Amino acid sequence: HEQQQPQQQQAMPPAKGFVHVCGLEVPAKSESSTNASSSSAAAAGALAWGRLVHTAGMTAALESAALALCRSSPVVVEGPPGCGKTTLIRALAAATGNDSSALWLHLDDQQDAKSLLGSYTCSAVPGEFVWQMGPLARAVAEGRWVVIEGVDAAPPDVLAALLPLLESGVLHIPSRGQVLTAAPGFQVLGTVTTASSSSSNSAAGAAGMAVGSSTAADVL
Repeated sequence: HEQQQPQQQQAMPPAKGFVHVCGLEVPAKSESSTNASSSSAAAAGALAWGRLVHTAGMTAALESAALALCRSSPVVVEGPPGCGKTTLIRALAAATGNDSSALWLHLDDQQDAKSLLGSYTCSAVPGEFVWQMGPLARAVAEGRWVVIEGVDAAPPDVLAALLPLLESGVLHIPSRGQVLTAAPGFQVLGTVTTASSSSSNSAAGAAGMAVGSSTAADVL
């Protein structure tokens, strides 16, 4: 008689609106809400997920990030140059369907809050000004991911604008006297580059990377 092989128990599919990341159900963006014109961003994210090397360090980082996303808490990825901080975030964005709509901000001391929040600009009518919403304000209103590269390098006025957004999910626009409440799906993720702990190259990969579910004080 042929011996019957024991059947492997199949994992339950995730609930609607969620995907599995490291065994956790993480909120996902519906396909209908993604921007079809951003196919290049989607392809880059999918490629990042496909090329992700699941070492022990990277898996631990993914688990920590997935847990933070489940809580809708700000995510901070810290580590030395070349350890995979951006790759990890792109992989998460691809897995959750946020790759094509995510707003990527590369902050430095030349960036000011006005460029992110918005400003009044001249219209075709002489003497008339119209409001031009900034990229951060638009992402908040539309419930998109905001990825801040080098969040620790942001200038003081940008940090002041981010603080209430991280603490209570609202964005203050002083020049317009407006308070925007983050739409469902909004998520802040940031990277912080630390000094290399050793003279070795990046072969250790994600071993030097730390991911946490952070408070506003931790992020800023």
